[in-house]
Amino acid sequence: LRYDRAVYDQWFFRAGLNLKRETFRSAMNFRLQYINQFGNRPYPNAGAQLIPAYSTSNTNMNIRGVNLGRDYMNIGFGLNWFVNESRSRFVSFDYDLNTSRRTTSHGLSLIFIELF
Repeated sequence: LRYDRAVYDQWFFRAGLNLKRETFRSAMNFRLQYINQFGNRPYPNAGAQLIPAYSTSNTNMNIRGVNLGRDYMNIGFGLNWFVNESRSRFVSFDYDLNTSRRTTSHGLSLIFIELF
C-alpha cells in the first residue's frame, strides 16, 4: 500500500468539564466536552494506492475516518500510573457521539514510556 497524500486539518472549539485526581504514583481524569468544528474537513482523509507489483489494478482509493458532523459530545477517561522516575503507563478511552447524525467514534490509547 502506498500513500500519496494525507489530509487531516481541524479547527474546533471545546467546552466542558475535566475532573482530575492525583495521588503519589497515579492520576485519573474524566472528560465531558461539547465540540464544535469550524468550516473544515470533518474527518481524516488519506489517499492510497496498491503497489502495482502486488495488484493488477492501479486504482486509487480514499480512506476516510468517521464523519461526526460539526457538533458532537466527547466522553473520556484516562489513567496514568507512574511506576518510577523512568517508567510510566497510560491508558485513555474516548467516546465521541453525535445523536442527530446517529454517529459514534471510539478511541483507546495504551502508552508505555521507558526512559533510558
